[in-house]
Amino acid sequence: MSAIRTPDQRLRVFVSSTIEELREERRVVREAIERLRLIPVLFESGARPHPPRELYRAYLDQSDIFIGIYASSYGWVAPDMRISGLEDEYHLSTGRPQLIYIKQGGGVREPKLEELLRTIKGSEGVSYQKFETPEQLADLLQNDLAVLLSERFAGKEKSERPQGHGLPAMRNATIGRDRERAELAELLLRKDIGLVTLTGTGGTGKSHLALRVAHDVAARFPDGACYVSLASVGRAEQVLPTIAAALCVVDSGQGDLMDALAEQLGDREPLVLIDNFEQVLEAAPLLATLLSRLPKLTLLVTSRAPLHLLGEQVFAVQPLDGPATDEQHREKLLACPSVDLFVQRARARAAQLELDDANVRAIADLCRHLEGLPLAIELAAAHTKYFTPAALAARTDRLLDLLARGPRDLPERQRTMRAAISSSCELLGPAHRCFFRRLAVFSDRWTLEQAAIVTDAPALELDPLEAVEQLADMGLVRVAPARPGDPDQEPRFNLLHVVREYAYEELDAQAERPATMHRLSGWCMHLVTQAAQQAGSDLVVQWMDHVEVSYLDLRNVIRNALDRGDVATVWMLIAQLNTFWLLRGYRGEALEWLRATGLERLVDDRRSHTELPAQLRAGVLFAAGTMCYYAEHQRKAVTYLDRAVELYLGEPGAPHNQLFYTYLFLAMALIGSDDPRAGAVMEKAMAGARAAEDHFLEAMGLCFRTEVLVRAGELDLARSDLARARKVADEQPRILLRNSMHLAAGNVAMMSGRLEEALDEYAKCLAVAGSQRIVGTVGWAQNGLGYALVVSGRIEEGRRMFLEGLVTARQSGYRAALMAQWAGLGLVAALVGDPKGAARLLGAAEAVRSKVQYSPWMVTRRLLEDAHQAVAARLTPEVFEAERRIGAQLPLEEVQKLATT
Repeated sequence: MSAIRTPDQRLRVFVSSTIEELREERRVVREAIERLRLIPVLFESGARPHPPRELYRAYLDQSDIFIGIYASSYGWVAPDMRISGLEDEYHLSTGRPQLIYIKQGGGVREPKLEELLRTIKGSEGVSYQKFETPEQLADLLQNDLAVLLSERFAGKEKSERPQGHGLPAMRNATIGRDRERAELAELLLRKDIGLVTLTGTGGTGKSHLALRVAHDVAARFPDGACYVSLASVGRAEQVLPTIAAALCVVDSGQGDLMDALAEQLGDREPLVLIDNFEQVLEAAPLLATLLSRLPKLTLLVTSRAPLHLLGEQVFAVQPLDGPATDEQHREKLLACPSVDLFVQRARARAAQLELDDANVRAIADLCRHLEGLPLAIELAAAHTKYFTPAALAARTDRLLDLLARGPRDLPERQRTMRAAISSSCELLGPAHRCFFRRLAVFSDRWTLEQAAIVTDAPALELDPLEAVEQLADMGLVRVAPARPGDPDQEPRFNLLHVVREYAYEELDAQAERPATMHRLSGWCMHLVTQAAQQAGSDLVVQWMDHVEVSYLDLRNVIRNALDRGDVATVWMLIAQLNTFWLLRGYRGEALEWLRATGLERLVDDRRSHTELPAQLRAGVLFAAGTMCYYAEHQRKAVTYLDRAVELYLGEPGAPHNQLFYTYLFLAMALIGSDDPRAGAVMEKAMAGARAAEDHFLEAMGLCFRTEVLVRAGELDLARSDLARARKVADEQPRILLRNSMHLAAGNVAMMSGRLEEALDEYAKCLAVAGSQRIVGTVGWAQNGLGYALVVSGRIEEGRRMFLEGLVTARQSGYRAALMAQWAGLGLVAALVGDPKGAARLLGAAEAVRSKVQYSPWMVTRRLLEDAHQAVAARLTPEVFEAERRIGAQLPLEEVQKLATT
């Protein structure tokens, strides 16, 4: 086509602004453009039979220069749009010269306009001016257009030198990358940096971001920017000719191509975007040579791995921010970048997608599962033509199958997530690929030590640190952020869900899953054995943290053992983790696993599982019994613990400490069941401790025996037991003993009417138990302290303590503790003038007590009695009973609301 234009083909200047607000400014801008003999393109130029968005898009496509004028209004947002037409026009204008004008003194700007202006100001490729009057705007615009045209004309004088092929146009908006764009623009414009490499997992949007940033800054480079795609380049020797061709450097074949590049480019200052360098990493030294020969050249490279060149600035592209786990507010979810991307791409396929609360929440769930990976989000969004967001979210158990069809105009490696990940794996050597696929068995985060064991790195002749670094360079592994409960400062790593699914496919294809799971099981067994050895020590919290951080792997190993019918492994893990279940919860899940192994047969049939050691059978029954005790299944706890005692006694050489704790928990379960055997069983526990001369266990027994003595009215004996326990605690200041002693001492003091002593002991118990995060003990200490405060006349302080206890009870899952806190708050309500509310709380507490069939300890019984008397003194029996019945029928959340108001 001829470069000679007919006289009517003058430059078109698109004017973007709100119409009514800036009507006078649009008039003077039109006149200024026409004075320069250019063609103004304005939306209101005439009625056209097309939707508004199609119209301004078409106008923009045919325009050469973009003028943006902004005052106070953000503009109208169409029902099917997330952004206004004003913002959409700005994003669509990328790649053209942009002149921006911001009106001052025009009133308070709308928040969304402020956000748009921050984006504009953060873009290095856009210049902007401020104005106050239409006349000032006209002068600024006319001068700026004249300078712009002069610059363009001056650029023609250098056309004898190669100019390159420029940058591909960008049709899709860039979502959620404002910070990255600003940071990359700053790097590229620094004179001391010649090479910036964007790295990241396949599908993070490296190519799109790099191209967007290149557009942002192209105008700041005297010789513009050009694009080099290496997608179809498979050999290192093809790289330099491909770059030369993109820069329009002629390869005459008469000399060295590097010399030709240096000679023909000379002192030019272009930005060169090189895409997909990971396919030819061995050609990286060529770029170093190119940069040394052309010191004014700037390279922007995308690669799944760094080039490892001197002076290289590596910029790791992360997935988009996802919605917070607990966020449910529709507008906040829609403002999240990953959700916004899904919506934009989905509406391109299904324009009628309803953004009601249900759909937006389903999209947010899907984006959380896709972990903000842009390619995965785009591939999932493509299915909205046939599936609702909720239906898509329900299909995330097989992510790779869901993300298996992309647009035909994308490169093959980007049409499916499986292809994107596979293209990275193909760059690995056999040993590293094996190391990678074995990491699939980790459910969450892992350390280098774990990776070395589970992948069998020594057999692969790999250094785990080097192997993980290479996988991280390729974007297949990522550094996982630290969490508050982490037990150490060790770095932890993980795989994105979709990458892990791919690794699992590879693992199964090589038939390596059984052996890899066996190694993971061995590591878990080692961990829980170490933790069990520290169960009674002051290091228990640290070791429980180690267990909790690996709990998902333990769950995986236990489920795998259940699937294989490996009862011994399940029982060993659960028995060793007994302290963990008691301190950290998860008891319901553990009891389900035990039931799945046929634990009941161990109670009903003396010949069951006799092929397994008696101590293992007794240990798992002890674990089941203690879990049932804390889960408030007292009768079941007694059944399991009775059978555990029988097995321990029938096994010569059974550990005395294990037998002691079995007797101890059996006695507590009997107390909770109002069984008169409790005292005799407690004496057996004490006798065993004395026979073994284990003063620590004896002191523990003395603390718990106080409840038996209080029930018998032997308060003096209870205080005597505590004095003996305190002496041992002074000699062996172990946290577990001090924790038990202070709680028991508080209970005995409260039952004796010694309020100051009770306040002191409960406060000490809270401090000790809180340091170990023993939520069960913390909750009971809060209840006792709240009770003591109220009885002392410090009613508001007591109320606050009961409320804290309410939170702890919800965390621990102890319904009996919940009952006690409601009773305490009922007592407070009665004393401050709300006897009906108090009656309802007591009704709710009694309903819980009836359901769990739990006999409270004496101090809790007295609290219930005091609360009952306080209400009875303020209501007639008929009203009290009616309100109590209402409280007994209230749902849990209604009771909680009543308790906290």
